[in-house]
Amino acid sequence: MLKNLSFRSRLLLSFWGVIFLALLLPSIYYRQTLSRDIEADTRSNAIHQLNLAFWLFYQQKPFQTATSLQEWCKTLGEHLGTRITYVAEDGKVIADSRVSFSRVPAMDNHANRPEIIQAYKEDLGTSTRYSTTLGKHLIYSARRTNGHGAIPSGVIRVAVPFSEVKRRLDNLSKNFLLTIVITLLATFFLSYILVRQLEIPIRRMIRAAQAVGSGDYRERIRRYPGKEFLPLAQAINQMAESHLVKRVPPFVGGKRAEVKSTPKFFFFDNGLCNLLFGGFASASQRADYGALTENLILTELCKHKYFT
Repeated sequence: MLKNLSFRSRLLLSFWGVIFLALLLPSIYYRQTLSRDIEADTRSNAIHQLNLAFWLFYQQKPFQTATSLQEWCKTLGEHLGTRITYVAEDGKVIADSRVSFSRVPAMDNHANRPEIIQAYKEDLGTSTRYSTTLGKHLIYSARRTNGHGAIPSGVIRVAVPFSEVKRRLDNLSKNFLLTIVITLLATFFLSYILVRQLEIPIRRMIRAAQAVGSGDYRERIRRYPGKEFLPLAQAINQMAESHLVKRVPPFVGGKRAEVKSTPKFFFFDNGLCNLLFGGFASASQRADYGALTENLILTELCKHKYFT
């Protein structure tokens, strides 16, 4: 498919592809790295608040009822700006700072929550997920307790909001994407102009080569896109100056047939022709005797200006 495209199109597509990858890959990497770092900091903050709540839990006088535990969770949760939940060993929720005490018994059993399971195995558990109760993403951290007063053994859990952090990351991703789009558009415009400027001297070289091929040796290449094109420009100029080759269209019926037919090429220097194709054997031993004779006749016609 690329073979059917022009040199300019292939050059532009290659350049744009490199620019796109150069902008996209670092953006994805930094977004993922930043996301991991922010989530790790939020998780660390949740663990810090959990340890504080755990310490304050045992600094309180032994709780006599679940109601007193509910009031303690609500008060501490308001001061810390977090959700505090106490879950018994059987998974039943006893108190929750963000749920009224009358609705606590109707809450789902928390025994299968990842942070609860991990807390019983390792004393400390964490997880990140969407809370259907509060309708937002939270980072949970939980720690096993031995109970206090009338409160049975279980797990005290702290939930820190992650939705705001996630929203900021999403906004940051949108800004990254917008920056990439603007940069790509500016790059597309500038690269298109540069390639167009590069194409002008290349087209001049093509016209000069076509002129030499058709027998017009007046054309010369004086400007070229870069030093890489210098040998080609010099070769075409030398060919024009030395008149090495003559292109002759076939003499067939009608101009249309002449255009469609294959032209013939003749060397002005028979010695060079012999060197390249036939060597210097005698005429009787030459397989191209007829072509060599045609070449000689055309050379003489051009020399006496009977054929131009």
